[in-house]
Amino acid sequence: MTVTRASGGDAAASTFEAEELPLGGDAAVVSVDPASGSNASGGKYVGWVGMGSGNRVTIPRGAGFDMPGDYDLVVHYANAETSGEHDYNPQVVDRQAVVTEGDDATRVGSAYFRYTYSWHSFWQRTVPVTLTTGTGELRIGNPSAWAPDIDKVTIAPLMIGTPRTTRTH
Repeated sequence: MTVTRASGGDAAASTFEAEELPLGGDAAVVSVDPASGSNASGGKYVGWVGMGSGNRVTIPRGAGFDMPGDYDLVVHYANAETSGEHDYNPQVVDRQAVVTEGDDATRVGSAYFRYTYSWHSFWQRTVPVTLTTGTGELRIGNPSAWAPDIDKVTIAPLMIGTPRTTRTH
């Protein structure tokens, strides 16, 4: 089998700095000291996401993800939460982010985000989402626990064009 990368894929992706998106509830922009060694793009990120459905980051719908369908949402995140104390082995916590769509908060995806060793060390995790409308804004949060801190997000269609199969022999 040969898989060919769709050359239009990069142009179909939309990237947003979390600190430039609408925030809800207690979600807030945090600035990082330039001397900290953080890889937060632009030196800022959004913290205090989750622990209630109102504490969220909102992604308004726009070109490139204005149709129902399957998309990948790449979240650049940090998570350094631990639980309890132990002399030689920290009890790390994976935080969950829940992605909802529209005013009725239809759940369209979720994922757990592993420990990144520091609140200023951002990794990335892809969350598959299935959107059901072309206009409902996307919200990242967690109604019952803390979500990870968020630096930026990228959303792109899962597929570009129509897949085709060709016989090679």
